[in-house]
Amino acid sequence: MSRLWRKAFLQIQLKSIQDKNRFCFFLRVDGKLCIYKFNAIIFGFNASPFILSFILKFHVEKYEADLASYTISKSFYADNLVTTSSDSDSLISVYSNVRDRLKEAGFELQSCNSNYTSLQNKMLEDGSITSPSPIYAKVLGYQYSHQWDSFKITPTVIDDNVNTKCGILSQVSSVYDPLSLLLPVTVQGKIIISQLWKNNLSWDQQIFEDFITSLQVHAKELNNLWDFQFPRCVFVEDSPIEIICFCDASKHAYGFSLYAKQEAQCSLIFSKAKVAPIKWKSLPILELLAIYLALKVIPQILEALMPININFSCLMHK
Repeated sequence: MSRLWRKAFLQIQLKSIQDKNRFCFFLRVDGKLCIYKFNAIIFGFNASPFILSFILKFHVEKYEADLASYTISKSFYADNLVTTSSDSDSLISVYSNVRDRLKEAGFELQSCNSNYTSLQNKMLEDGSITSPSPIYAKVLGYQYSHQWDSFKITPTVIDDNVNTKCGILSQVSSVYDPLSLLLPVTVQGKIIISQLWKNNLSWDQQIFEDFITSLQVHAKELNNLWDFQFPRCVFVEDSPIEIICFCDASKHAYGFSLYAKQEAQCSLIFSKAKVAPIKWKSLPILELLAIYLALKVIPQILEALMPININFSCLMHK
């Protein structure tokens, strides 16, 4: 189940004059300097997501600590809510309770969708479902299809004709893949940037032909992956799972990957990599850095998977 709020930040009103003075701008009208003050939190302000999250947690404290309250506290990412359950009846109940509790605070849900037909019908009755329902909906940066219950990377047009370090960095950074599901390909872009830094090229200096060729190869590899789909469901809640971590390093980069194994099914759930430091490091040191990187991230992954019964193992490739 995924959903968005309608003008989430604008629903947070500024009460005191002191707070309103923090959000103001000046315009000269007919030769006079006029001061305009915002009455609500503005979208794009760096503290707006935190303020929204704080108000959510404050509002939910007045309700009992049930699954709906937990969903409001833990499953919102700015103004996006993504949650899942193996029990369709429980999901419908959570949807109704979350919708009612947020409505009491002045927040209105919109653009909802689900791969459960019964929940879709409920959303249609409430007028909160996306209409017409697109084949792919944007969910936390990915393209999700409720019809096939799968998602893919949002396609990005890579301009492989750029010839400066600034241009290449802009093109490489345009690929949004927070779970690093396409890491074996996307890490190549990071390696190109690292090599540019090693050559001490300035931001607007024209780069060598070898780098342009590498970017063109990288862009071609990415274009072949835009239609590659990943299943959303990788395990069920009522059976224990095993989390397996693989760490490895090369002279160019180091990183790790996490797999969830449940019975005969094994799926990639997260990975992360960094390029090797510009200052030379031996391969054993880079392998230790890969393990350290994994140990920093794994606790957050395990916390997100609670309260599922998890067995964990970590492997170092040699």
